[in-house]
Amino acid sequence: MKVQRLAALAQRFIQYAIPPTDRERRAHVLSLLLLAIFAVSLPMSLLHLLADSTSPTALPRVAYSALLTLIAGTLYLLNRSGRSQLTGWLLTAGGTAAIFFWVAATGARNGLYTLYYLIAPVVFISLLLSVRTGVLLLAVYAVLLLVFPWPLFGLSVNQIIGGPLIFNGFLGVVALLVIGYYKREESRRSAQLAEREALYRSLVNNLRDVVYTHTVEGVITSLNSVAETLVGWPLQTLIGQSIQDFIHPDDLPTAQAMMKQMIHRQPVPVIELRLRHRNGDYHWVEIKASPIHDNGRIILVSGVARDVTDRKQIEAALRDSEERYRIISELISDYAYAVRVEPDGELVIEWLTESFRQATGYEVGTAQTLMNYSTYHPDDVAQVQADIQQVLRGQAVSGEYRGFTKDGKVRWMHVFRRPVWDDTQGRVVRFYAVSQDITRRKETEAQQLRLALQRERLATISQLVQAVSHDFRNTLTNIENSRYLIEQTLDDRARQAVQPRLELIRASVMRMKDQLSNLNTVSAVTNPHTTAADINRLIDNLMAELTPEAERKPVSLRFERLPALPHVLVNPDEIQRALRHLLVNAITYTPPGGSVTIGLTQADDTLQIQVRDTGFGISPEQQSQIFDLFYRADAARTLESGGIGLGLSIVKLIVEAHGGQITVDSAVGQGTVFTITLPIMRADALAPE
Repeated sequence: MKVQRLAALAQRFIQYAIPPTDRERRAHVLSLLLLAIFAVSLPMSLLHLLADSTSPTALPRVAYSALLTLIAGTLYLLNRSGRSQLTGWLLTAGGTAAIFFWVAATGARNGLYTLYYLIAPVVFISLLLSVRTGVLLLAVYAVLLLVFPWPLFGLSVNQIIGGPLIFNGFLGVVALLVIGYYKREESRRSAQLAEREALYRSLVNNLRDVVYTHTVEGVITSLNSVAETLVGWPLQTLIGQSIQDFIHPDDLPTAQAMMKQMIHRQPVPVIELRLRHRNGDYHWVEIKASPIHDNGRIILVSGVARDVTDRKQIEAALRDSEERYRIISELISDYAYAVRVEPDGELVIEWLTESFRQATGYEVGTAQTLMNYSTYHPDDVAQVQADIQQVLRGQAVSGEYRGFTKDGKVRWMHVFRRPVWDDTQGRVVRFYAVSQDITRRKETEAQQLRLALQRERLATISQLVQAVSHDFRNTLTNIENSRYLIEQTLDDRARQAVQPRLELIRASVMRMKDQLSNLNTVSAVTNPHTTAADINRLIDNLMAELTPEAERKPVSLRFERLPALPHVLVNPDEIQRALRHLLVNAITYTPPGGSVTIGLTQADDTLQIQVRDTGFGISPEQQSQIFDLFYRADAARTLESGGIGLGLSIVKLIVEAHGGQITVDSAVGQGTVFTITLPIMRADALAPE
């Protein structure tokens, strides 16, 4: 129990007398001091023995030096084990014991001067531990000097008081005052440094960026707490790791190139690379780094890493959006642009979408040179200029104009312009515009207008025909009956003589009836009633009907089927009528030995029906008019000899009534190709569920 109490009292004494200090610095100083004592005492013990081995003090000196060497070595090992406080106390105690031992060993005269060195342990312990420890040690020395039995060693108390006591006391007080002042200043500077360091760490830890340092080899030496969020690992795990372990393999060359630039003292750019998170994901960071030099060489690299993953994702989304916009711009014929209006009225194109090239054929870079209205149709230039002047007055304007593409084609454009008014300048400073290609709409409108005019003409004719067709048919019937009676009443010889005339009368009557039927069907074809039909079967029926006529000529008649063609919504009778017209025309005007072919092809949602022949052909001048009502250029145009010019017009009306179109491609002496294009409206797609 007494031993435990003494140990507790000693622990309390040490805690009071020795406040915490910088352990690493204390251990370093002690190590250097002990190594110096060891290095000096060992050769000194040998020198005493070699220099004067017969002296009565030689052996004590050798023993003293050897003991000092042993003590210094032991204390060095103790200090290396991390017990620097205990080492300091033992060194102080050993030094004190050595001084008193030396006094006892050398006698009164030499020993008295040795006591003056007691100031050294006081200074040492004050610097190593604390001023309070030095004051305590100085008081212990004063008590020892007063109570030690000096007369036994030939010294009087007066000698001690008048010599070592006053010397050590005065010099000790002065030394302690100086050391205390130094300690206070050092403590104040340390406190300020600690406060600044705490403030710095607080600022660094509160930053949204990672602040780090690493060695030239890439070993991480310090990080703030933001790094935990960025890579998902605790700080204690990250310290000592190589930064290259976290960099994406594809970005390592970038990081290595930056390090080489630092080593060669070149400007270090800001780089962006990917760091691996604990969960395996990679985060984009922007890194600003700079080297820390010591004596001209790099000892550390410090830097700031900012998480830019969100920005990278936004940039990637923006690039994707721009790419989609570019693709769409290239696919559509519409384009947009912005025009800056200079104070002098000059119009400068600021930007223009890529679809401008798709719509006009001109490159975007040449658009400014086209601001002289040279691409507009001459008849529309005045309207364009008037509309732009209206925009410059602050009004939104839209207009429709004709323009020329680079290859000389005329295209209709609908342009909408919206101005931007600047109140400070009191004028329009810019306007935005969108140009939409409406050529197809204009062509459709023109086609519809032509169709409407044709329908109006046909309606008038139809009214006339319906009014007189009854009389016409009765008259034709009377003619045919009369022809028949004449033919029956004549004898064989007379009938043989007039038979060609009688046949001509019959053929003419039949043709007149057919033309009346054509006129009567004009009004019906404009609004066809559709039903599901098999186009292959319709043409098969026509082939069975017309093959004998083709063989009599003779002309080869062929059908190129399309087996996979679905049923299509059409008016079967009207489509069959149109195809019959084309096939009869082709057979009639193809010389013997020629060929007539009807074929089917499907492309997306359209059906193409082609009627090809090797006949006489149609001249280019006539091709633009052959579908007009009552047009009869020559026999190649008509359905049958003696027609009134309705056949191909009715074909076109039937096709357009079904939402399609018909074209002709022909060369004189090489044949003709009529192509009917119909939209496929599948019967199964429109059937109710």
